[in-house]
Amino acid sequence: MDKQGKTILNGRYKIIRPVGYGGMAEVFLAHDELLDRDVAVKMLRDQFLSDKELLEQFQREAKSAARLVHPYIINIYDVVSEGNNQYIVMEYVDGVTLKEYMQEHKLKLNTVLEIGVRLADALQHAHSQRIIHCDIKPQNILLDKNMNPKIADFGIAKMVTNQTMVYSKAVMGSVHYISPEQASGGKITASSDVYSLGVVLFEMLTGQVPYKGTTAVAVAMMHVEKPVPCLADYMENVPEGLQEIMDKALAKRAEDRYEN
Repeated sequence: MDKQGKTILNGRYKIIRPVGYGGMAEVFLAHDELLDRDVAVKMLRDQFLSDKELLEQFQREAKSAARLVHPYIINIYDVVSEGNNQYIVMEYVDGVTLKEYMQEHKLKLNTVLEIGVRLADALQHAHSQRIIHCDIKPQNILLDKNMNPKIADFGIAKMVTNQTMVYSKAVMGSVHYISPEQASGGKITASSDVYSLGVVLFEMLTGQVPYKGTTAVAVAMMHVEKPVPCLADYMENVPEGLQEIMDKALAKRAEDRYEN
């Protein structure tokens, strides 16, 4: 604690206020007293500190993301295990999630394409490091004040190995954005992220996700079985070639999608 009663972690990170909550962690805005900069501190919730599997997942997120240095991926600065506390210190983005932004604004086509290209570039970098995100969705994409996207939350990212990667509940992303192979328990590859990015592009263009259902299982099966929706049913003046991009990104078979 300092004189104002603020918590200071590791002798340098002064906690200012909470800024976000996830399923297993809380995120705080903090100030790095040593380097005089604002940072985000992602701290594992107390009830999960004794859960070995979740602890490993949390640490895996830090190790995965720390390998990625890219302007459109949240930078990891420090990983600390201090007493009972486990936390990741990362770049603080003063902005909102892409999901929050879309709920308040309609994105212009040029903006959608700029964001899409930057996200694709960031994912290409992750894949070149043999890391698959597995949970690309607007809730995991932050927009800064200049509308630059930053991919966050590599908590379920998978390191690509020679082993077959199979579906498990732990790697199933949010159901509206998962690839057919994630929905059906198939092999997850970099192409799975391409599919999820395609869904995000569709939502940025139309304001809606391509598949909706009354249950998670129903939506998952739509990813597997239903054809790619027609953009012209959702928006006017679809630019030439855009539907073809959508069809290829959202192809049911991974081998029919873009390779990178």
